[in-house]
Amino acid sequence: MRRYLRFCELEEAQIERLYRFITTLELRPSFRTLAEMVSDYTGPVFECGRQHISVWLPGPAGAAERVVGCLGVVTREAASQGVVYLAGLYLEPGQAGLFGELLEAALGLVREVPHRVVKLGIPERHRDLVGEAERAGFRLVYRALEMRYAGQSAAASVLDRPETEGSPPAGPAAEGPRPVRPGAEWAPGGPHEAGSAARLRFEQVDRSRLVHFLDVHNAAFSATPNGATFDEEQAREVFRESLGTDLLQVGYAGGKPVCVVELAVKGDEGEILGLGVLPEEWGRGYGREGLARAMETLIRHGVQKICLTVIDANRRAVNLYLRNGFVVDRILSTWLERRVGPALTCERC
Repeated sequence: MRRYLRFCELEEAQIERLYRFITTLELRPSFRTLAEMVSDYTGPVFECGRQHISVWLPGPAGAAERVVGCLGVVTREAASQGVVYLAGLYLEPGQAGLFGELLEAALGLVREVPHRVVKLGIPERHRDLVGEAERAGFRLVYRALEMRYAGQSAAASVLDRPETEGSPPAGPAAEGPRPVRPGAEWAPGGPHEAGSAARLRFEQVDRSRLVHFLDVHNAAFSATPNGATFDEEQAREVFRESLGTDLLQVGYAGGKPVCVVELAVKGDEGEILGLGVLPEEWGRGYGREGLARAMETLIRHGVQKICLTVIDANRRAVNLYLRNGFVVDRILSTWLERRVGPALTCERC
């Protein structure tokens, strides 16, 4: 008999099995360590583990039950924007038939949360489930892309070419990213965009500057299709490892915070986790300056590759990255949405 368990209900051995299950399914694991996964699923994004659900099947006689799928629910934008996100979908090969049940179980976690829209992310490894989601009333809204720095401006992109079943991304990304030279200096724009004298003063975000960081972050990302906002308590938890380091920075223009940069370094690879500009300051070139600052910081850390994630509906951001040497490496996930009434309920749950 199948069991649906929240992460906060799992025993230690089950958590370890869940970690092995997730990392086995991914070509590039999202979590480097078990502790990293536990920190993510028990953090504020998933309500201390209450908003992450996994499905378990009995094992052979005498064997422990095994996890065959999981899905997370993010409700922190429900109050401000009326949006609930379903993310982190994993299904064991051959268990696609459980998708409908898992989806219903996840929706059951938010039956008491008022919302107008449910957004569902389906990773590329499960792209065959997009049709089933559409039959359940969801419609495609955007795709999440991974972009990598290739050291040149790119005019061609997978975004502008017809999608062919099973075909790899077209354009320069198909050739693979060029390594970043250690110690290299990076100038924004390349041949397509001339650099300009720096106008922003960047500072590391410590507790005293956290409010400035959040003022920009929340304004910059709240209106985007995958918007996310934090209060101070949540931010201290989410950014606890990067607070006080150069991986979290805020840029000031004449004393006013206008740009934020969030970075990560994993071995020889650097990642731009977030780059945001205060909406009222768009069009002034601050995004390009923030990108330059991000690149320079990561290069100082000695990374050989630099990547980032962006949604294709955010054309302003995609074009910024394409103009400055990034190429689309792969599609990470397809996002769909379903509009609902004041509340969404699940009879099963």
